[in-house]
Amino acid sequence: MKFGVSERLACRVLGQHRSTQRRVPVGRSDEAALTADIVELATQYGRYGYRRIAAMLRSSGWAVNVKRVERIWRREGLKVPAKQPKKGRLWLNDGSCVRLRPECPNHVWSYDFVEDRTHDGRKFRMLNVIDEFTRECIAIRKLKSTDVIDVLSDLFVLRGVPGNVRSDNGPEFAAKAVREWITAVGAKTAFIEPGSPWENGYCESFNSKLRDELLNGEIFYSLAEAKAVIESWRKHYNTVRPHSSLGYRAPVPAAIMPPPNPSQTWPQSRPCIRLKPGHPMGADQHVLASDVGVGTNMPAFCTAPGIAMLSRMPLAAARAILQQSDLKAYTPSTTCTLEALLEKLEISAAQGYATAFEEFYHGDLSIAAPVLDAKAQPLCALNISVSSTRYTPEEARTRFAPLVMAAAASVSQSVATLR
Repeated sequence: MKFGVSERLACRVLGQHRSTQRRVPVGRSDEAALTADIVELATQYGRYGYRRIAAMLRSSGWAVNVKRVERIWRREGLKVPAKQPKKGRLWLNDGSCVRLRPECPNHVWSYDFVEDRTHDGRKFRMLNVIDEFTRECIAIRKLKSTDVIDVLSDLFVLRGVPGNVRSDNGPEFAAKAVREWITAVGAKTAFIEPGSPWENGYCESFNSKLRDELLNGEIFYSLAEAKAVIESWRKHYNTVRPHSSLGYRAPVPAAIMPPPNPSQTWPQSRPCIRLKPGHPMGADQHVLASDVGVGTNMPAFCTAPGIAMLSRMPLAAARAILQQSDLKAYTPSTTCTLEALLEKLEISAAQGYATAFEEFYHGDLSIAAPVLDAKAQPLCALNISVSSTRYTPEEARTRFAPLVMAAAASVSQSVATLR
């Protein structure tokens, strides 16, 4: 009592109600702006709940908690239709996501097909590949069922060979050629129990999000449009969309490489290797980009593709080519004597691949395998180049030789079938 008079007595003397002396609550000044942003995000992402919307608001700069977003969410009448729960079995297979749990990036990948149609009824299938530990969608490829090995070859070269590859028992995944190829490159297959999609829970969860958030709300007028829209959604999923199991963070915020700077110029006199920043594998791994102009002639005797092709030629023909070549040393590591080159061809023919470790230019570790026609004659060669700053020669040989040999064998088989 400031003046020695109680509030009750003062109000009675002045004829005022005691409630007039209470503090009047003042609403927050940003309530309208926050409400507008919540409604906008809920409209744009109709299948997101208030928790995921709250995470997106925080990532965009709002200092807001989930309870406040929930209050506004309910006040505005926003709601996501509930899904019906599915029942599962009480027992699990050894390949299930419960018994074989991912422990680190690249430990377990899972893949599955998703089917959709264009507006005129044309059916297309997409192969979804997921890293179960990071929840990153590594690829969504529109393809035929017979192209599984081709997609995995690309991803294994780009990302490395995972420890395990989980899938259902579809004919595309259980095919003998696919199983043998995965085993040959050093990975293990993990098949779930037939008729038990919940055992492939990570990939099935992703498939449901893809269908719920994109496919069910889009009409594709062409396959090209479907490819572009789906790839755009994949990038958004990896870099922007909050994932509840990751603490409402995006799986791989830096997964998408920035477009190349057209102002950069690179020497064209010989192949140039540069490292691309921002690769999804993280700061300790990089992708090599080799700039070779169309029509560039490269010496066969000191490049892995050249050695690979020469090793499958008749000895007399290979010797004649080497004798006509200018066997000069491009680097201190170049093999440039006829006897040493013939010995190298013999070794390459026996092991099925060729190597050129810094023989044509510094910093390049190349491994190549020949592509053969129906008569086992070399048509061309497939090559993998990595940087000597990232791998030792033995590490490059161990990791990439099986991959390039498997890819070359697959192409050779396709060529023989076509002819």
